[in-house]
Amino acid sequence: MICELSKNEYHKIRSLIKGQEDINVTINSIIDKNNRGIIYVDNLDKPRVAIIWAIGCMYYIIGDTDNEDFNSSLDTFITNVLGPDSLAICSGTHFGITICQDENKWTRNLNAIFNYRNPYKEYRYYYVFDKNKYKNYENDLPEGYIIKRIDKDIINNDLENLIVNDILGDFWISVDNFLDKGIGFAF
Repeated sequence: MICELSKNEYHKIRSLIKGQEDINVTINSIIDKNNRGIIYVDNLDKPRVAIIWAIGCMYYIIGDTDNEDFNSSLDTFITNVLGPDSLAICSGTHFGITICQDENKWTRNLNAIFNYRNPYKEYRYYYVFDKNKYKNYENDLPEGYIIKRIDKDIINNDLENLIVNDILGDFWISVDNFLDKGIGFAF
């Protein structure tokens, strides 16, 4: 059975990423309650598998690939819970599962579970910021442009609310939460 984990218990899935805490910024942000998300687990007391839903974006799956109870209930859970919830909360999220661990095992299992749905595989790329490469970024900007850290003034002067509606609103719980714990730049 798959159940929603209470927000004050999100920390319980940390054991599923132990030693791999840097595998995904989004997963950690949801566990820390900085970004919008819901976590579903196979066991509320001692999770072995988790689905992390970054609301409006995608789903992540982590944990024990051989948990038969979880695997056998996943298709029904998506049809009866995640699908309707996604439609109600954000008008639907393309159901893409990002596999962060044991890629070959999860791929095999998910293909077996969703075979009739004709799943396809897609790769995502993650980048590491090299601050040395951008030490003199000002020299590469077009004339008249500057880069500035997003702060309350930039947000308040965004007359079209693009920053809040198109960027922060998709991920952050609130503007204050972003200003306190996030970082972003505008030019």
